[in-house]
Amino acid sequence: MSLAISAPLSVVIWSLVLVAVVFVGYVLVAWVRRRVRQSDQPETVGFSLADLRRLHREGQLSDEEYERARSKLLAALKRQEEKKT
Repeated sequence: MSLAISAPLSVVIWSLVLVAVVFVGYVLVAWVRRRVRQSDQPETVGFSLADLRRLHREGQLSDEEYERARSKLLAALKRQEEKKT
């Protein structure tokens, strides 16, 4: 009688262990993928040159503000490149 009860119980226990291992593996793979994607993305300064152009074209930045922001952006990008080398 105990053999008949322990066999299904053993299957249930090992099934739960397998589900737990698969879940932990999924979480681990998702975490690694997220870390790899983050390291592949370059650091941004905040605005891209395209963002500044769009704001200027839409009239949200004056010519003077656009030139000042563009100069600061280009200087920050140059500093960032110098740090890499």
